[in-house]
Amino acid sequence: MSKTLRSTRKAAKRGRPPQGGHTDNSVAFSIRARPELLLEIDQAAELAEKSRSQHIQDLLIFAMSKTNDRRPDIWSMVEAFARMIEYAEHSLGFKWHDDAFTAAAIGRATQGMVTYYGGKGEITVPAKAKDLGIEGWPAPATPEEVGDIIKMMIVAQIEISGLRDGAVLKRLKERGHAIPADWADYARILHDLRSKPQPA
Repeated sequence: MSKTLRSTRKAAKRGRPPQGGHTDNSVAFSIRARPELLLEIDQAAELAEKSRSQHIQDLLIFAMSKTNDRRPDIWSMVEAFARMIEYAEHSLGFKWHDDAFTAAAIGRATQGMVTYYGGKGEITVPAKAKDLGIEGWPAPATPEEVGDIIKMMIVAQIEISGLRDGAVLKRLKERGHAIPADWADYARILHDLRSKPQPA
């Protein structure tokens, strides 16, 4: 028996009680797969601090949400952003999170992409913009103000994703601040990037 297959079968015997957003899992679901694929899944699950079944479920949730919930034009823009980041890194020789010049160049590129393909015409404040206001502050009245609020909301989700205190996470969930399973892993990656030592 190959080492890969032995490792995969050994991993298959491991298990732990469902955690986080997986506590209501009650239906068994099995598939046949190549041993090498299961080994890759186990390695990815370990990095994500999840069991195999939890990791597979989150991958399936992400795949379903990508297919059913998010519009194709949004996914197309996400792909364009990814390609611009990869092109910039290849051209400049730095990862976007390791070099200020590369990050600034990508920021300019992404802003230009949205402007190029986005809505045209006179800029007027949508009526729903006031709903984004923060209590005690004037309602946002410019695209820049709305953009700052949206960025702040997503940054808050990213920072919440870095929490490991179960009691705190439970309280946040009760208050409606739970992070969707298909976003939590990516948010945690960004949180960890922000937390790493910065160059002097």
